[in-house]
Amino acid sequence: MDKVYCVFAGEQYDSERLVSVHATLEGAKDAARELAHDDEDGIVYTTAKEGSYEHGSFWIALSGHFIAVQAKPLGR
Repeated sequence: MDKVYCVFAGEQYDSERLVSVHATLEGAKDAARELAHDDEDGIVYTTAKEGSYEHGSFWIALSGHFIAVQAKPLGR
């Protein structure tokens, strides 16, 4: 395994927090979708840039919140 897939959440122009780390892209995508659908604040997310996983994938809410999937290389 040469990289992991990280799920981040945050607000636009604010800090982001690491939510989870996954060995597979599919696992990270599933976690991000689950996080977006289970948002306790009732935020509705769009799927802007979904599918461009090479540069990260983002779910963006109308209120400025976001969920991102990003590939991170493992150090050796």
